[in-house]
Amino acid sequence: MIAAASGYPQPLQQGTAIERNAAHAAGTPAPDRDATLLLLQTGAAALEAAIQCLRDDQLDGEITIGPITGTIGRLVDGAREHVLEHTATIRRSV
Repeated sequence: MIAAASGYPQPLQQGTAIERNAAHAAGTPAPDRDATLLLLQTGAAALEAAIQCLRDDQLDGEITIGPITGTIGRLVDGAREHVLEHTATIRRSV
């Protein structure tokens, strides 16, 4: 997000988040519970730190990723929702 807010071009990701998550899950059929929770916690902390570094004018800035154009704020919201979705899924499974 910081790179995007600073104007660096963003790579185009293939497929939807659901498709990428499914491919990741297929490649990790028996994930370690503690490693998964640690990854979620550290990823969420890194996301929070990145969000706090962004200025209001950066959040209002536009970004284009592939065919989609939106604001950095929208990207932040999407990333936050993605972490919350994973948190809910993991909580249901433990």
